[in-house]
Amino acid sequence: MKRGILIWLGLALLASGLFFLFRNAKPQSQLSPEVAARVARDLPLAVAHLENMHPEAALPLLMALNQDVPHDRAVLQNIAVGRVLEAMNPKPGIEAEPLKQTTLAHLQAWQAAHPDDWQCYALSGLYLEHLEDYAAAYAMFDAIAPLETTTNGGAQRPASRVGDTGMLYAMARTGLKLNKGPERADALRALLQAVDDQPDDLWLLLALIDEQVSHQDETVSKPLEKLLALAPLVAEPIRQAQRFDIVQAIATMQAAIPQSDWKAVTRSWGPIRNLMTPTDASQTDRKKNQRHPLDYVVDRIEGLSLPRVAPSPAIPLKFEPLELPPLLGAPAEVLDARWADFDFDRLPELCVLESTRLTIWSKKTGADQSPDPWTLLAECPVEGVERFLLGDLDDDPVELSPESTPGVTVRRADLDLVLYGKVGVRFLQCNRGDQKLSLAPPAKAVANLCDVPVTAAALADFDGDGDLDLLMANSQGLQLGFNRGGFQWETRPDSPAGVPAGQAISQLKACDLDRDHDIDVLTVSEGQVQMLTNLRHGTLRWSAIAGLDSSQVITNVAILDADANASWDLLLSGPTGQRLALSRTIEEGAWRITGDPPVSDQPTRAALLADLDNDGLEEIVHLADTVSLSRGGLGTFDEAPANWSVPSGVLARSGQSIDADGDGDLDLCLNLPAGIALWENQGGHQNAWVSLEVVAAQVKDSPPVPSGRVNHYGICSLLEARTSAGYQARVIEAQPVHFGLGPQGQAEIVRIVWQNGSPVNTIAPPRNQTIWELQTLTGSCPYLYTWDGEQYVFATDLLWAAPLGMPSPAGGLTPAREWEYLKIPGQLLKARDGQYQLQLTEELYEAAYFDKVQLIAVDHPAEVEIYSNEKVGPPTIAGKKIHTVSNPRVPVSARDQQDRDLLPAIRDLDEIYTKHWDHKFKQGWTERTELHLDLGTIPPATPVMLYLTGWIYPTDPAISMSIQENPGRAGLGIQPPSLEVPDGQGGWKLASPFIGFPGGKTKTIAVDLTHLLTPGDSRVRIVTSMELCWDQIFFTMNEPAAEVRETPLELVSADLHYRGCSARILHPQFGPERYDYARVDPMLYSSMEGRFTRYGDVRELLTEPDDRMVVLGCGDECTLTFRAAAPPPLGWTRDFVIHNVGWDKDCNPQNIYGKTVEPLPYAGMTGYPPAVPYPDSEQHRAYLRHYQTREQSDHAFRRYLFLQD
Repeated sequence: MKRGILIWLGLALLASGLFFLFRNAKPQSQLSPEVAARVARDLPLAVAHLENMHPEAALPLLMALNQDVPHDRAVLQNIAVGRVLEAMNPKPGIEAEPLKQTTLAHLQAWQAAHPDDWQCYALSGLYLEHLEDYAAAYAMFDAIAPLETTTNGGAQRPASRVGDTGMLYAMARTGLKLNKGPERADALRALLQAVDDQPDDLWLLLALIDEQVSHQDETVSKPLEKLLALAPLVAEPIRQAQRFDIVQAIATMQAAIPQSDWKAVTRSWGPIRNLMTPTDASQTDRKKNQRHPLDYVVDRIEGLSLPRVAPSPAIPLKFEPLELPPLLGAPAEVLDARWADFDFDRLPELCVLESTRLTIWSKKTGADQSPDPWTLLAECPVEGVERFLLGDLDDDPVELSPESTPGVTVRRADLDLVLYGKVGVRFLQCNRGDQKLSLAPPAKAVANLCDVPVTAAALADFDGDGDLDLLMANSQGLQLGFNRGGFQWETRPDSPAGVPAGQAISQLKACDLDRDHDIDVLTVSEGQVQMLTNLRHGTLRWSAIAGLDSSQVITNVAILDADANASWDLLLSGPTGQRLALSRTIEEGAWRITGDPPVSDQPTRAALLADLDNDGLEEIVHLADTVSLSRGGLGTFDEAPANWSVPSGVLARSGQSIDADGDGDLDLCLNLPAGIALWENQGGHQNAWVSLEVVAAQVKDSPPVPSGRVNHYGICSLLEARTSAGYQARVIEAQPVHFGLGPQGQAEIVRIVWQNGSPVNTIAPPRNQTIWELQTLTGSCPYLYTWDGEQYVFATDLLWAAPLGMPSPAGGLTPAREWEYLKIPGQLLKARDGQYQLQLTEELYEAAYFDKVQLIAVDHPAEVEIYSNEKVGPPTIAGKKIHTVSNPRVPVSARDQQDRDLLPAIRDLDEIYTKHWDHKFKQGWTERTELHLDLGTIPPATPVMLYLTGWIYPTDPAISMSIQENPGRAGLGIQPPSLEVPDGQGGWKLASPFIGFPGGKTKTIAVDLTHLLTPGDSRVRIVTSMELCWDQIFFTMNEPAAEVRETPLELVSADLHYRGCSARILHPQFGPERYDYARVDPMLYSSMEGRFTRYGDVRELLTEPDDRMVVLGCGDECTLTFRAAAPPPLGWTRDFVIHNVGWDKDCNPQNIYGKTVEPLPYAGMTGYPPAVPYPDSEQHRAYLRHYQTREQSDHAFRRYLFLQD
């Protein structure tokens, strides 16, 4: 140790008492069987409570365990973690200071008892840094990572007992905050060493360059060279969002440094730092280096053999070979096979690849037996391919008959095929024309994506735009083909990035490994497992996986949650046996290997994972010289019971588990070195089960249509179940997804978390059945509830015109206008005790930024209605104005493009909405629609205002990006509402290219027609392909402006707190959903990263627009109280206008910086993200210190199924 330190004073008495807790050791041999059983039961339970961020539940268990095994560091270390978690996140009503003193004393006593335990110093430093005691924190980290100066002034690698750059970075960031001579010098050397150890780490590199530029250090030139090499990871998204050239800016810095032009260096560095720091690449590296208290949880006791929980009695299992289709070629000709439901009869068909053809076979099951149970459904000639993948590549859903999908009518897409091998990659398109299945190469000419031999491939939505992309391994390395629709593909030279040359890759396994809602990839090459981390916007980056035993040769990797802790584990197979790499996911994007115990010493080429006996635990099917089974346990595997049997002497190289005969248990399809084998599971259905088919369909329509937000079948999304057999998780790789439930089991909750982070829960699904999961809305805008005299009611949604970082279907980003004026009808807001109360809530997967909220009372004659001029559109058409209406007129006629009569629907404000499209491409995007309105006879030059009341179902960033990439996908991009009038020659002409549209839920927009109507012909038509529905349409002629009196009301109080999410109320037809404020659901979505506004009084942040905002995350509520004004005059009535200044940002992979709250927006920024940083005045720095201090944890979302007791 460089400094063996006990730095905390004033705690000696308390610490000495705790010291004896650490020293009072009991030999392991003295543990009785009862105590050992209690430890085996309570330690995992305590760890689960810690991982659920419930230290108050974990600590009593751990303190009791400390009496049983007081010598054990695992228990003591977990107590320390619990104390730190409790002190860093004190519960409401708990005094922070006593927690702080207890925590510091516990850490000090641990350090005194175990002065060589580096994890004690690390956790202590983390907590001291949280307390902003940077000197003490620096001393802790400095004790862990000593740097020895060599003769040439460089720095050697830190002690091997630490083994990563995390402690170097911790020492650097705390030491640099001290900004003292010796400490800064050591801290800078630590940062230099960390960058040398991890030269591709963008976060460390940015930190180093920032420090060197701030001190005008000319040696910054070398780190800038590294930054230039990494710039392609983020350059293109930044260029698209800000029109800023990162590469050119770095070159400008490099040119200025030799001239000592530090003004120019700093001028270029500012936007580089501001734009690169929040990128996914940088934030991914931050999480890799920045530790969390949960990193120090220990879930096993070293050197102590604990009794295992006895497995439940095994039901008999027997696997019997099935007869193969009679017309298959010789075994040597059969290369690959897979079951899938091609004809949508809810039973799978067998797809077989032979050397010269691909065939699809249907097999009769159950009572429908015959001498020849196999029927050939389709075939197609092929050559030069050895393997295939299945997925919907052309977005071609068809509507299924109700009998095909009992209980729900859905549209399903045909499964197309990717074939690969010696000739590269080829495609087959599957179609169900006239209810007959056909296979053929795509009709469109498809440029061959790859013409060199392909050894491995994976289908997943790697760029998050809602369709499946293709990753291929070939002799040239890795190639990523982005799906642009119609079997057209685009590749990029910068992705995947950082792949070493000459990698012979044999397997690609796609999965959201770190649960941050983008798809990563595991690769097997040259006996090792590596990882491609998804940095979003289509960029994958190669990286090593820390914590794996590199001495083991690996030939196959499988993914599972073996210990049911909501974190993906890896089953690693190879010639020396199998190991189980267990993991812990600390937070979204922070996945850590915690150990890799051996499973078997049996040489195994590959492994299948399947719950063969339906007991809720997955078994291993060992694919080796002879196929064998291991029975699954919680975090362990046992030898197959004596009453399980499989055919002997069968050598298999790959395979699939699926319920091929529909009897509720999983059968096996095995690919042999020559031919295939089909094994029927006889016995697994004795236990209960539930099976789920998932379709990414928009629930709003009937029948549901594809949402377009994620790929049609949710490939690589997460499916979880809380059952009587425990927690289970699956990566969706094929349909359906199967969960075993045990003898009399029941699924309590099934949850799908779609790739974009949108969850859907199904409560108590029926067992022994297959059910469907559809998709719901994830992002829109914050909501407003008002007190109507009896209860809080949903009034409207807010900030619709101010999206941050959202792609526009037309290209670039959607413009953001931060101010709005929205009408609140008087009947929705009544005074209570002389005050008006409103609730601002954030209930979706997004962040809301409110800089000002002003309530304006608008008094007017009772016979007059008022409308604000608000709409989504630029200030030129949406400027502040109050419209008054005393004589509304109904159009003579209202018809759509199919000449359907819409007048009954739009005559009154009655919740009966129009739907005048027949085909919808994706959520929010329909065919071109026309709304024809005849206003009757209108004299020339008459002032005419058209009022349209309706709502819009929005697209989302993934759909917008998909349209950007291929605007001709459906022959038409999204067309905003435009206005046309007769051209006098029997046709129509454009009168206004954009009239605006209502933002979100039902609102009224006004369109001035005075100078647009054709003289003598008062017809107009509104043309759009947005999903707009209208409730009422009227117009006015020569409407005189009535008197109104506007009174801004004083904001008395504003309190920010957590509430949850209101229960949804679906409209029975085509109207928007509403929300029941009285029924609160828990937080439905995960959290965004970054800092939100702390809870409590936030009034001063909302009175004036000064860039000091209230930032709300999902589940937050801000209660606003305004002082009521004097009642309106007799014969008058009162409505309200709420004036907001703010922004909204969806947490969506396609949004620019969609994962993080930061960078904060501000008035006057020229774009988002802002190239010029957030204001740096003392007032704004104080705001950040005092208000922007709260971070949302994703634990409640990620471990939701653990918390439903």
